[in-house]
Amino acid sequence: MRYIRDNKNKSTETVFENAKIKVNLIEGAAVNYITEIMMTYNNNDFANMNKNPLTVLREEGGVNLKAHSSSFKGVDYAEYCELIEEISTKLGLNDMLEADSFFNEIYWKIK
Repeated sequence: MRYIRDNKNKSTETVFENAKIKVNLIEGAAVNYITEIMMTYNNNDFANMNKNPLTVLREEGGVNLKAHSSSFKGVDYAEYCELIEEISTKLGLNDMLEADSFFNEIYWKIK
């Protein structure tokens, strides 16, 4: 958490890559923990990435994304954040928190 907090204004790719290295050292922790924390500290640049938005984008949006957040590299996550930002702009969502709520709502409707 400290690493993410202290680096919240650095590039999406860099923060993700370095945080992923750190989370891999914590038993039971996963990539979705990282992105949740990243979004909490900087909800303008960092998007949450877990099963819900990935499922909605892949199954409902027809977006070609990796199915599991653990297989994302920094560059993949940066592209993912750009996509979420583009969708948010088109829908008039204020930040990545609103985008996360939007994808969660759709996810639970299709499941």
